Amino acid sequence: MPEADLDDVEKLVEMIAESQKPMLICGGGVVRSRAHEEFRQFVRRIDAPVAITVMGGGGVSGRDVMTTGMIGMHGSVASNMACDNCDLLIAVGCRFSDRVALKPETFAHQAKIVHIDIDRAEIDKNVLTDHHIIGSARRVLSMLNERLPQYHHEAWKQHILPMR
Repeated sequence: MPEADLDDVEKLVEMIAESQKPMLICGGGVVRSRAHEEFRQFVRRIDAPVAITVMGGGGVSGRDVMTTGMIGMHGSVASNMACDNCDLLIAVGCRFSDRVALKPETFAHQAKIVHIDIDRAEIDKNVLTDHHIIGSARRVLSMLNERLPQYHHEAWKQHILPMR
């Protein structure tokens, strides 16, 4: 299993610090790596809405106050609007299938896209990213949680979460 590069983790910490409208996608990698608790802590730490892929179901509770529902073709208005309007999209263990990114060339067009995945072959396969971290979701999220301060994105949450 590849160990995440510390410089890649530090770069994402900087990107999060610069973001005013972060958004997360919980993919199947969160479930497979049993990173539920690390993901929950990450969500709280960066104070960002979370969309869920089909395979990511169970990685975060659909009843969590930060969850906007599914994303993409079968997704909620809140998830798809957040994706269209965020300035930083962090996808954890997500393949960016055609059901999530219906038009890859315009997907999250206002955002810097970050992909965290254990499989290097998934990086930039369907959606081009601005940054990526190769490693298990559980380990990468642990590394991030150790390095991140508490953020507050009240205006962003007030804009997105009522759409649920």
